[in-house]
Order: sequence, then C-alpha cells, then structure tokens
Amino acid sequence: MVQECSNPECDRTIRRWSLYPNYCSQYCDLFVAQGRAIINGKEKFGKHQFVGFNWMPKIMVDCQWCGKPNCTLTNSVDNKNGNSVFCDINCRNEGWKGKNTQKHYWLLRTLQKLKRPVVAGDMARYMEEKAGCIAGSSRMVGSIMRSYIKHGFVTRTQTNRESTTYEWTYRGIPIPLCKIIRQVRGSAGQKGNLTR
Repeated sequence: MVQECSNPECDRTIRRWSLYPNYCSQYCDLFVAQGRAIINGKEKFGKHQFVGFNWMPKIMVDCQWCGKPNCTLTNSVDNKNGNSVFCDINCRNEGWKGKNTQKHYWLLRTLQKLKRPVVAGDMARYMEEKAGCIAGSSRMVGSIMRSYIKHGFVTRTQTNRESTTYEWTYRGIPIPLCKIIRQVRGSAGQKGNLTR
C-alpha cells in the first residue's frame, strides 16, 4: 500500500524504510514540526510581479561531521536535498572517511531517529536500501553495535533466541554522529572521553 507524505504541502509518497514516520524526508518532518509555511513571493518582495511565485523555505540542521548548523535541507523535486547530513563536500569526505563508515552511520542514524527499540534484521534491511551497502544480516548488525554498546550509546535487548533489538540511549552532550563513529572506532575498546 502506498502511503502519502503527511506534509500538506508535499505530494510525494513515503518509501518503505523511512526514518520519519508519516513523512517522506527529514525536510517534511521538520517543516511540519516547526510550523513552517510556504513563502509567498508577493508578500515577501511587495511587488505584483511575484504573484504566484511561492516556494518552500530552506531549513538548516546540524552537520553530522562539524556539528555546525550549516546543513541546508530543501524541498527539491527529486527529494535529493531533503535528507542532507553534511554542510559541504569537505565535511562529507571527512565524515565518510574509513572502511565501512557508512554502514555504521546508517545503523546508528536509524536508532537515533526512530527513538525506539529496533530489531536487528530491520536495521540491516534499512541499511541495505539507504546506504546501498552489501547485503546485511542480524549478525553483522550485532558485530557493529558491540562497540557502541560498550561506550554507552546503544543498549541491546534479547527478546528471544531469534530476535535481538537495539535502542539509542545516549542522552549526553550532542555529538555529531560521524565524530562518535570516528572516536569509538579509534578508541581501541577504551571507554569514555568522547568530545564534540
């Protein structure tokens, strides 16, 4: 069944593994949550020539590498910039540096955004679709999550032999996700002292 985006100004459908329940993108989720409205060209510029030229506002969010609120989300036709996570190409290159960083990122982002326990198999399927990574499995998810559990970012619950769930539990100082990944992976199993 196809589900429409709940943003009244959007006409897109929601993908199967959306991190934003009822919305097609982070942009639409924030647009509604922040009470945004379409910008009216005539009202903004006070000239009759702008009648009918209305557009969706840009929304700024924190970059997932530098942490500055410089990442611009827009409501583009193909939804290309509705889920941006880096403010520029330099932050993107630095944030994605390291083997399998994107796997770690999309798994942690899934937990962080859903704010509820997620079954390992569902996390693997989302990561496959979103990151275009090789086929994932519950075992691979468990292997990646081990270090984040040790550092207190994630908790693990074994509901039964086949079903393991993970939940994002870190409530400390906000740290960009790519910095968490870099510091946890570079810490060689030592706990603590993660900085923004």
